[in-house]
Amino acid sequence: MDRPLPDGKFTCHRSVIGGVIGLRSPIVPMVIEANIDYFIAIAEGQSTLPFQQWWDTNAAQLERELPRTQFLRLKIHSFDEICRILDEREIEYTKSYTTSNIRATRLPMSHDPIERDPKIAPLIDEADRITQNELANEKRRMGFCHMYWQTKKRILKEQFGVDWQTPAEMNPGVMFD
Repeated sequence: MDRPLPDGKFTCHRSVIGGVIGLRSPIVPMVIEANIDYFIAIAEGQSTLPFQQWWDTNAAQLERELPRTQFLRLKIHSFDEICRILDEREIEYTKSYTTSNIRATRLPMSHDPIERDPKIAPLIDEADRITQNELANEKRRMGFCHMYWQTKKRILKEQFGVDWQTPAEMNPGVMFD
């Protein structure tokens, strides 16, 4: 977030790499970069545009630009994913759960906080890819999410040494199918 200095100039907390603001990977999700200020407003509870309206406008482009896992995290765990995106880019903001309009449009679900760790997120994305490949021949039926999460949990532990808690473990009062 740009902050004014005493001489009227601004200091930018977004890093510039290869001419792209904020990203450290070669794939540039332009819709996210174009909406960083909106994400900051959401995280700080200051947005006047409802998240669902923003999502409806940008979902198709997001689906083309983002890895499937990140797209789904943004769709399902919107507030937490927005905060993770800002954290990855080392953007300063003050989190406000209570005044954000996003909570009114999404069911607040807990997920393992390690998912927001910029060092762990790529490992989780890789574990998702491995899990999808490993379960490619499994039928997607009731209860599949539990098989998926247990497989992902095992892969994260065995291949990356990461102890991850599934959404079912993080939300014991919620029934998942």
